[in-house]
Amino acid sequence: MSDSNGIALTRLEQPVEIFANFCSVALPDALDAFLFRVDARDAPSGIERFAFATFRDIDLRRLRSLMLKSRIRLCKQEDNRFYLAFDEFQVSKRDKQFLLSVESAINRVQFCLSYLGFSSEPATSSPSAEDCSLIEQRILTTLTSGAQDLIQTIDQPNPWMDCSSSRPAVGGEWDLRSRFAKACSKLDVVVRLEFTYDCLASAKVMRIRFRAPDASEMPRRILDAKDAQWIELSWEKRCVMAKEYGYRIALLLAAAGFASGILIERCSLEMYDASMPDGTIRLQFERAEFLGRYLDLASSLSGQPLDGTAARGLADAMVKRIAALRGARGRKLAPGRDDRALPEALRELLLADAVSDLEVMESPDSRSRNRVNELKAMLATDRAAALDGLKALIESLEATCVANELLSDVPMRSQFCENYIGRILLPLDEDDRATRIQRVPDALYFARYELVNASMRDGDLEAALIEARRLLDIASTSMQAHFALINVLGALGRHQDLIEVAEHGLGLACDRDSAAYLFYRIAYSLWQVGSRDEALASYSMVLGDDHLRDQVNVESACLMRQMGVETPPSPEDAALTLAAAGLPLPPTDQVRRQLCDALVLFTEGGFHFLACRCATYLSDLLGDKELSAMSGSFT
Repeated sequence: MSDSNGIALTRLEQPVEIFANFCSVALPDALDAFLFRVDARDAPSGIERFAFATFRDIDLRRLRSLMLKSRIRLCKQEDNRFYLAFDEFQVSKRDKQFLLSVESAINRVQFCLSYLGFSSEPATSSPSAEDCSLIEQRILTTLTSGAQDLIQTIDQPNPWMDCSSSRPAVGGEWDLRSRFAKACSKLDVVVRLEFTYDCLASAKVMRIRFRAPDASEMPRRILDAKDAQWIELSWEKRCVMAKEYGYRIALLLAAAGFASGILIERCSLEMYDASMPDGTIRLQFERAEFLGRYLDLASSLSGQPLDGTAARGLADAMVKRIAALRGARGRKLAPGRDDRALPEALRELLLADAVSDLEVMESPDSRSRNRVNELKAMLATDRAAALDGLKALIESLEATCVANELLSDVPMRSQFCENYIGRILLPLDEDDRATRIQRVPDALYFARYELVNASMRDGDLEAALIEARRLLDIASTSMQAHFALINVLGALGRHQDLIEVAEHGLGLACDRDSAAYLFYRIAYSLWQVGSRDEALASYSMVLGDDHLRDQVNVESACLMRQMGVETPPSPEDAALTLAAAGLPLPPTDQVRRQLCDALVLFTEGGFHFLACRCATYLSDLLGDKELSAMSGSFT
């Protein structure tokens, strides 16, 4: 038997799953186990031998040592590619490049499986290892075949135009940025595509900056189709291949740039090499020339060896510098440094008149905040005086807030915000759209927070409860304020009240760790009031927080024994149970809609600092690659 491309396939007696357990156990162990299994097998399949040859070059000892420095996880994305998740701040540049080479090796095997039709299921047939190498080369060399298809998407509807209740302009900032992000999410690039971009609809320009592929991400050996011999590739040869692959990525990105908007006249690109101090290559394309010349080059390169052909073909497009975007100044300013007024739609959405009203960061040398720190330190030496000082400071700051509210020409509400997202969500608790929100000084919030902690340490739970309720009153979107009140209610055994506070927090939660803690606390209280099905479902929703995992396992195991249940529900089944009970599931539609509306309006209005925060939170919440790419367009 053979596939549609003439590759001879052998039907396998038993299905082969190359990546079994790769995402559930430590990656070095998964690779080690795979290499052991294939090596011990009498007649491994061709795809197994190809994967064995690819993976045996990975330095597993180095990978293990890196796992002691940073949490490293292999994740499979919705498009069936693999992504190696790690904290870039905990590894060196060289170690990061090593990890990217591991990711590339895994994806080259995965792309081969996808080519054969086994992207998400075990392989039931296999070509020879030699033919797998030819498939790998075909995948690498046919990258630019999709350039023409990208250009043809220009008149297709943009689904991101419907994500908000506002009406963004066709061809405007939101349309351009979201179209480009969507196009890039579909590129069949074997190496990790790290890029940022910027555009200015009025200037009709798209600018893209991306990481150059590294030689370590290229194959170490390939099959020579002519001589049917395996060839070990030198480092120099792999460097040429990597640079050539980078130029071909540039052609695809330029095509995506021009496809993002019919009015885009120029597309500029920077391909940077992180390992070299001045390793940046700059390319600039005018629309007519790209469509009439370089699109043909992209088509002609498809299937050609990675030998420098693209570099030579793009020589005329290379430039020494790329001009800054005119008219783009001020877009990235933090709210506190931005004196622009907000458009009407943002005023109504956020209950603010100027972008500076959305600032949540206070000056680090704030007198009142320094006073809180002094009083906090004094608690250890003169507790009574420190508590009196905190109460006096609270009284003074509250009086200032009340005076501002009384002197305001419009209804005013005083609230503290932990971060910019908390400020954007504040209007969800306000029905009167004429109301304006003034920021509560940090000192008022933290002084009251210290009173809660002091009362808890003294064992005066009733006093702690009063202060914790007041704390949440002035910080209704603060997760820390929710946790403080929940801790007091838990200590008092007031489980029904705790459930209500946790429900309110879940309705506003927009990060995984906060949601995990709220589900953990509400689970135990639901258990205590007799709602055992909902309690077990809540335990199953504690995702992504390793610190809670052991305690969750202990408590849920005890609950399951009471219920006579052997296995916990899946997160999907748990979500259905909680939804039926009326419990919020973060992110709620209300939160998602508010953040999406703000993101679109910030983008259209040129408020990139805040647009970046919205896009980053939404991409983390929803696990959306396109939103993640869009967040990079605002930095």
